[in-house]
Amino acid sequence: MEGDQMEKMINSLNSAQHQAVTAPLDSRLQILAGPGTGKTKTLTSRACYLLHRGVRPQKMIIMTFTNHATKEMKERIIAMTGDRGVSRFLKIGTFHSICLRYLQMFGSKIGLGDRLVILDDADKDSVLQSVMTSEVVVSQLEKLGYKRADKKAVFQMESDAENKVTPKSMSKRISWIKNHPGSLNQLKDKDPLRVIYDKYQSQVSMLDMLDFDDILTRAIDLLTDHPEVVNDIEAVLVDEFQDSSPVQLDLTRLFAQARKHVTVVGDPDQSIYSFRYANPENLKALSTEYPDLEVIYLEQNYRSTQPILDWATTLIRESSFRLGADRKLIGTSLNGGPGKPLIVTFRDDKSESYGIGRQILGLIQASGGMFAFDDFAILSRTREWNTKLELVLNELSIPYRTLGLQRFWDRAEIRTLLDYLRVVNSGKDRPAIVRTINVPKRSIGPSTMTALLEKVTEDTSLLNVMEQVAMGELKWGGMSKALPGKIKGYLDLVRRCRDHINEDPHSTAGLVKAVDVLISEIKPHEIYGVSQENTENRKKNLEEVRNFIGSCDTSAETFEFEPEQGQDVAMTALQLLLQSSSLGSGQEGEGKPKKVVTLSTIHSAKGLEWPVVFAPHCVDAHLVRCNDMKEVDEARRLLFVAGTRAKALLYFTWPLNYTSYGRSESSQLIKFLDRARSPAIGSTVISATAMKTPTQGQLEQIAKLLGRPFTPHRQDTLQSTIQHTSKRTVQHSSSGRSHIQHPRLWSHVPHTQSMHSAAPPKYKGFQSPLISQPGPGSTSQPISAKRPSSQQSSHPLPTSKRSNIGPVSSQRGGLGSFQSPVVGMAFQSPVVGMAGFQSALSVLGDDATNRPKGKTSDRPISKTPTKKGDKSGD
Repeated sequence: MEGDQMEKMINSLNSAQHQAVTAPLDSRLQILAGPGTGKTKTLTSRACYLLHRGVRPQKMIIMTFTNHATKEMKERIIAMTGDRGVSRFLKIGTFHSICLRYLQMFGSKIGLGDRLVILDDADKDSVLQSVMTSEVVVSQLEKLGYKRADKKAVFQMESDAENKVTPKSMSKRISWIKNHPGSLNQLKDKDPLRVIYDKYQSQVSMLDMLDFDDILTRAIDLLTDHPEVVNDIEAVLVDEFQDSSPVQLDLTRLFAQARKHVTVVGDPDQSIYSFRYANPENLKALSTEYPDLEVIYLEQNYRSTQPILDWATTLIRESSFRLGADRKLIGTSLNGGPGKPLIVTFRDDKSESYGIGRQILGLIQASGGMFAFDDFAILSRTREWNTKLELVLNELSIPYRTLGLQRFWDRAEIRTLLDYLRVVNSGKDRPAIVRTINVPKRSIGPSTMTALLEKVTEDTSLLNVMEQVAMGELKWGGMSKALPGKIKGYLDLVRRCRDHINEDPHSTAGLVKAVDVLISEIKPHEIYGVSQENTENRKKNLEEVRNFIGSCDTSAETFEFEPEQGQDVAMTALQLLLQSSSLGSGQEGEGKPKKVVTLSTIHSAKGLEWPVVFAPHCVDAHLVRCNDMKEVDEARRLLFVAGTRAKALLYFTWPLNYTSYGRSESSQLIKFLDRARSPAIGSTVISATAMKTPTQGQLEQIAKLLGRPFTPHRQDTLQSTIQHTSKRTVQHSSSGRSHIQHPRLWSHVPHTQSMHSAAPPKYKGFQSPLISQPGPGSTSQPISAKRPSSQQSSHPLPTSKRSNIGPVSSQRGGLGSFQSPVVGMAFQSPVVGMAGFQSALSVLGDDATNRPKGKTSDRPISKTPTKKGDKSGD
């Protein structure tokens, strides 16, 4: 890295970032970086600084938690150094990919084979099903008091029918055991897992397979027993350390064991992956491991307005455990700009859905087109609520994409293609063989497969047994005469693909030929297609895989070891593809977003940002699963992550009642969000009262924050916005069906038409200000948005309902206006508050009244999401 490049990089840092980046080479650093404070920039700058100071890329390890983060950091390092060759040796990747590469290079030292196959969750369940139905395991479980309930490997205690043992329950427990070192020895003598665990591991080992957890635990075995494989490592850097598990804490220590030069970046306030065994206290444990650990705070936020950050700080400071309790977030203060986040209350969850949809349309219209659909995100804890919201977005013709749903690689047609390639890679891959043997249909039934599997020994693979049958060398009583021919056809297809790949294993050319053979021979798109349109889209998905393979630079997908470390076991193009599909996310909805609203779980939205964010269904039943303090703290962190995705406007919504399993249930606003609006702690949020259009000055301040031009309100904004949305959007269902659809344009409605034709009047949208109103005790009066009198008279509203608006008692569930004397909370009933509906319509304009129904969902099917807007806070 040239001196002037380094100087330019250093000069771009703030003081805290500068302190972290330029710390001495032998430092042990812990950087606590709040949301939007430049975490990625700081870590990549630290890596570049170390390279500049003489650390060779071969001697540095950078570990991340997502492929998106890996790709982004690698691109930034290349851009900063101006040297694309640096990525050839730089050991950068996820924990799993780094560990897998070391196992491929040095795994023989601990008895691993050279063609490692990664078990996914379906494979793992399949192996457990086989283990738990074996005679040995069934007999041992019966001795422990468990009886077999059915043929699907379900067992239950004779004395307790509710105490069931299933492959899925055992899979979760096995994963937990592997992620908590030493816990296996703590199992009770009569625990069925004691029986199943050893048999499962023996089976996986015999198949030359590793499950996801094994990749990490076997790497620990390697680094513990053979520390010489990392003697050359001079620096270890870890991103998002708050998401690390106990095993990943051990790996960090072991990779750095030669020199103990460690830099970790994290934010315990954003630790939301407890279900993946993430432990934010690992940050505290690091100070025990390294007593001279230097802790640096990054507090300058480059994303959000100060009111949003004030709310976030108020919320998170009440956590039972907070490392660096005095940390704060310093953001952008705009004179006359957007104010505090809003809590918006609705009568029921259906009203809530319509309110969010109409608020999006209202903001686009009020901003004169400064806001577009891709400026909005709706973030919830689970997918269940998002599914309900999709129906409303469809009705309002709002185009959207989803994050955190089906993986592109998990589509049926692509999964079949990958399974065939797994068989080509390894004849021991039993789950892949079982799944592909009848695709296309070959009429090889379960009893035949059982007979074949019974012939497998430790010295032979399932594919070896099948070859013996095809050649007539192996027969058994009752075997079909047609079986050898059927198996021969299957083996010939596998062999043809293998021959193409072996022409040049490290080039993608042979792999592309093999894929072409598979697509033409088995036609998976036709097997799974349920209509002509669906079949065509599945075919396009297969072409997408083919094009992905053909355009891959295999050298960029991994890193090389130095010659003195031994003969490098270079990965073949096929192995790289299988690793990418197994370890990669490839979530549906990833990729560069088009002009569409993002609908996502909070977990999938982590690391992203939008100008406007809605956090719906903020009720205890949705966010807080139990009263356990750890669960409450995680729910608090979830809301913190959701809120800090917002740049300018942040809304929390909740319904007084919601429908669950066909029953109406009353709900309660999540407690710590309720407390965050209390005057006692600063009124960091306010509650909804009436719809309010931002003033031109306020919109200008938002435009300044977003770095955009601002033009005054136009009536045709919504129509022009949709016209600029992608002409063709891809709609996908969770079943894998997809088709191309053209978004419909909004119709312009003459003033004489009723304004209630689009949806029932009770679904009126937000009864809330777009910009925060004065708090309790203020003498200022909120300004209501009103249409010109001529427009109001053109769209008369039912006077009988308008006259019902007025104060009522403080009883929950009352109609009309509600004013809490304690925290100044107010809301307008979505059922009777027609004045609010009139105000909402004044923002939506005439275009909002004759909405053609139809789904314009846009769910990109590959690649990785990119952040919008200014990346200075990345």
